[in-house]
Amino acid sequence: MALAPVLCPSVIVIDLGLPTTDGIALVETLRSMPELSCQFIAVTAYWGARLPALCQAAGFGAFLEKPVMRAELVECVSSTARREERARYH
Repeated sequence: MALAPVLCPSVIVIDLGLPTTDGIALVETLRSMPELSCQFIAVTAYWGARLPALCQAAGFGAFLEKPVMRAELVECVSSTARREERARYH
């Protein structure tokens, strides 16, 4: 987490089922860092009816349900990165 502002990524992919915290809490922490400007993609195997709304409210820009196919992940990261780049420079 400490490297995120230093690396300045366009996109961060976060698994919602992390061992020590949940991904929603992590993205809320990352979004509170003023020096970090990026998009977040949620990845989860537990897709309940309320989860997309919770993720969107937390600041995720995209959502993927496991198992994620490689092409789907690449497309999602690419399109999310393009959106972030447009937002940064326009």
